[in-house]
Amino acid sequence: MLKKAKEVLEGGDLKEIVDFAIEANREIKKIEPELDKVKVELRKRGIASAALSGEKQALLEGNLGTATVVFPKAEIRARKGVDLLAAEAGIAPEVFAALFVKVTTVAIAPDFEEKLAGLTAAQKTVINNLVETVEATPRVNLPK
Repeated sequence: MLKKAKEVLEGGDLKEIVDFAIEANREIKKIEPELDKVKVELRKRGIASAALSGEKQALLEGNLGTATVVFPKAEIRARKGVDLLAAEAGIAPEVFAALFVKVTTVAIAPDFEEKLAGLTAAQKTVINNLVETVEATPRVNLPK
């Protein structure tokens, strides 16, 4: 890539902008697997470094800067395929209540708009004060 994005955008030529995006995307896709391999090695070295220091992150120095390997706190979660609600029957109620929190989730129905259309004006007003339409960011798909 000889030009920078700013130069291409200032030129304003649509074909040149599209070509730049495709070329940049191809370069990123080409280098991504190599970067992933290097990140695996940096994680290994970060783990070794943090094991010696006991820190929650490892700073690995390079010539161009510092790579930081961060170790997030381990989290407890239900095993895959385990239904905690079904398991509740086999656990004393006070133990279950102390260790687990039941959460109710409310989501928008797939046919929300059709059902909303059948409500009265007053009902629509109440519902429309609870929800909003958020425009999605358009995706740009580039050929490989």
